[in-house]
Amino acid sequence: MLTTPNFFFRQIKTGDLWWHLATGKMILETHSVPKVDPFSYTFANRPWTNHEWLSEVIFYSCYKYFGENSLAYLKIGVLFAGYTILFLGLWRRVRIPLLAYAVGLCVLISSEPFLDVRPHIFTLFLTSVLLVLLTSMNRRALFVLPILMLLWVNLHGGAIFGFMVMGSFLLGHMAALFLSKNTAVNVTLRSYTKTLLGMAVLSAAVSLINPSTYHVLTYPFEYVGHSIFRNLDEWRPPYAPGGLQVPGIFWVYAAFFLYSLGSSIRKGDYPLSLTSAMTFFMAMTSKRFVPLFMITSSYVALIGLFALSQWLWGKGKTRDNGRLFKKNRYRDALYLASGILFLCALGYKTSHLPFGHDTFRRMIAKDFFPQDTVEFINMNHLQCRILNEDAMGGYLIWTLYPKLKVFIDQRADTLYDEKIYKDHSAIRFGDRPWEEIFKKYKFDTALWLRDHEMYEKLSRDPGWKVLYSSAFYTLFIKLDRRGNHLFEEMRQGHLVFPDSAYADFSKGYEDYRVQGYDSAIAKLKRAVQRDPDLSPAYLVLAMAYIYSNNPEYALAESVLKKNLAF
Repeated sequence: MLTTPNFFFRQIKTGDLWWHLATGKMILETHSVPKVDPFSYTFANRPWTNHEWLSEVIFYSCYKYFGENSLAYLKIGVLFAGYTILFLGLWRRVRIPLLAYAVGLCVLISSEPFLDVRPHIFTLFLTSVLLVLLTSMNRRALFVLPILMLLWVNLHGGAIFGFMVMGSFLLGHMAALFLSKNTAVNVTLRSYTKTLLGMAVLSAAVSLINPSTYHVLTYPFEYVGHSIFRNLDEWRPPYAPGGLQVPGIFWVYAAFFLYSLGSSIRKGDYPLSLTSAMTFFMAMTSKRFVPLFMITSSYVALIGLFALSQWLWGKGKTRDNGRLFKKNRYRDALYLASGILFLCALGYKTSHLPFGHDTFRRMIAKDFFPQDTVEFINMNHLQCRILNEDAMGGYLIWTLYPKLKVFIDQRADTLYDEKIYKDHSAIRFGDRPWEEIFKKYKFDTALWLRDHEMYEKLSRDPGWKVLYSSAFYTLFIKLDRRGNHLFEEMRQGHLVFPDSAYADFSKGYEDYRVQGYDSAIAKLKRAVQRDPDLSPAYLVLAMAYIYSNNPEYALAESVLKKNLAF
């Protein structure tokens, strides 16, 4: 449990959190959950299934009253609680902490790339709670299920997964009743199954108490059925090349799980076998389900590891002490070595935890968003129909709404249809002529990643000009009547440009790109003096020192170490 938080600090550039914050702010200010889209100009006032409204209220309340760092600690706290509950559930199954820790460690390592600051952290937490309740075989524990599902369905649309787990447990228990010949066990199991069925039905009824009623439970199936969304990275299989990759240990774990699944079925543990097999199939079709698979399969993998340990070291646990290994020197040596390794790992990792005033900033890679471009748009009161990537839409909503609305964001099938995603994909990957799509949506500005193919096309087109360049993004403007006027104002010095550390970084990075290293060093040094936590600036500064043969190039090493520390 003490090593668990080490896996929650991974830097993940997330575009979802921003529109969740904006929605939470709107809900608290208007005292109502928006049912139509307020944020985009393409789907304005269209129906929006907002199944995460309670998470958004929690996120924004933390941000408002405790600062942005509280969001990082909220994520760490929720995930720590969820995985601790999972670990305790595993420990309870075999009473051997070493085996429970080994399985839990595989779960955490494989899930780490997907643990960003989003409402799905509540689904991971509640899945762990649900499994503990269902595996306890305690009828009284089942009475918690309606309350759990009422909370879940308002926190995240993953509540449908909770019902799938309950359904697989019901089917598993029915299979056990059908196959078992032990009358005494059948009486107890039949009573338990009836209670579970009743609580599942009651949970389904109370889950309708949410702003979107039954749509919360039906929309995930509609989402999966739309082929265009299968092109989104998180919906691609974990073995697909490119994009976010699962750690290598995941494949070792998956192979061991399949071995363990056979052992679990032979032991008659049909509910867990059915549940974990279902999530294995889900994870193989979409990498976004990997964390759910790791949680649900951990119980089965633990049984397989226990069986393997029995084969390797002895007959298994005894009734008097519950230990796996017989009293022998090999067991004692294993425990001693494990304890020493654990303490060394704990001491090293804990000393490197990036707690601080900028934990949130590092965790979500905030410095890779176009902060100075947003400043520029705000300072000059630009009103435009902007082209943006879906991953950037949330940040623009948070920083520019209601002055500016977006083309698209990552709300996917809760709002947008296949047509707009196909158009967005065509712009991004060049599937169709971009000019006809631009004409269709009447874009007059475009915010796009530098060095991307679309960036190159707009740079070469005489009908578009660069209005502002950030470190990683460029704002283009169409040279129509209004665009020409703005461009002329910029030439005459009438436009206001941001004067901030991030703006200095953008200017320094621009000089670095054209090999103006001395000028880049001066601007980047000014940027890090004004903002000592601006991590990308340290990396570019170090590279500028190296390439310029500057007498201070020896500073590059210390500067680079500063960046790597982030």
